Amino acid sequence: MTEVTNYKQLAQNVAVLLDKDDKPKKFQEEALDEMRQVFTLASKSFKQKDFEKALTHYTFLVTHDPANAGFLLGLAECLYEIGNILDARIFFMFANKLDPQTFLAMRVASCCVEIHQHAMAKEWFQKVLDQGIAEVDAELITIAATALKIYKKVSYE
Repeated sequence: MTEVTNYKQLAQNVAVLLDKDDKPKKFQEEALDEMRQVFTLASKSFKQKDFEKALTHYTFLVTHDPANAGFLLGLAECLYEIGNILDARIFFMFANKLDPQTFLAMRVASCCVEIHQHAMAKEWFQKVLDQGIAEVDAELITIAATALKIYKKVSYE
């Protein structure tokens, strides 16, 4: 697989997806294949801890499909890893809005703690408790419950 370097061409191909009536199906499929390729590169870069490169790829993907919770999560994780916690929190929130999950709510809460937004962290820990129904989320629920107990003892506001 060759790395995508011509983002202008890729963007034009993705535009084909938005104009389905006027373009042949072949071009739509090619654009989707190229998006998959960019996603693969983003994932690979993230796994190799090349967060700046992964951030570039995820930014491109989110620009062309802002309603994809997976792309938003990837972008948020990259931002978090490079230390941009405030923006990471925002993208975790967007992803959680599109696909509410205990994990995403917990990521928002942890970002809030790191940037000292304690009142907001308290709200998000409560969301973790509210969302966490599945047994898979038991550990996150325990962490959130503990954090809420701490926040109830100390007022940061």
